[in-house]
Amino acid sequence: MEYSLFMIKPCAYKNKNEILDILNEKLNVLFTKDFVLNEDFLNKLYNNEKNETFKAINVKQLKDKPACIGIVSGENAIKDLIEICGDKPLGKMCDKNSIRYRFEPKEDILHIDNQIFFVNSIHKADPNEAIDQVTLFIKEFLKEELKRCNLTEKDSNEEKII
Repeated sequence: MEYSLFMIKPCAYKNKNEILDILNEKLNVLFTKDFVLNEDFLNKLYNNEKNETFKAINVKQLKDKPACIGIVSGENAIKDLIEICGDKPLGKMCDKNSIRYRFEPKEDILHIDNQIFFVNSIHKADPNEAIDQVTLFIKEFLKEELKRCNLTEKDSNEEKII
């Protein structure tokens, strides 16, 4: 069984339910959570991005906006998610049945800081990053849930808020 992470980006968030239906047809969507993306999470999500300018632009373009993040499972979840989402940076370059093609944003290319930045509707974990991104999301989600629930833990006979 494989696991992978996806993120319905802010530019396609209004189509969240339709995109989730597409994902549910082919994969087991185990969990989803709506978030307003923050810079800390995005920097961790794109931690392996080698091009620092691209990473910074990606974070700048996505932060403080709503997104839906989820985890899928299946025998070939990593490969299947890439195929369903689209395997190219621009929707118009992807298969016509892919999520990136079907929900391509109106403005798909941005020119920022003399760099070309491709905008697409969905993030899917690359094969070599899938487990790391799933783990990151679970840790971040649990941290937020623990804060929200105001749970406590015992530590050296001292109670503290997590």
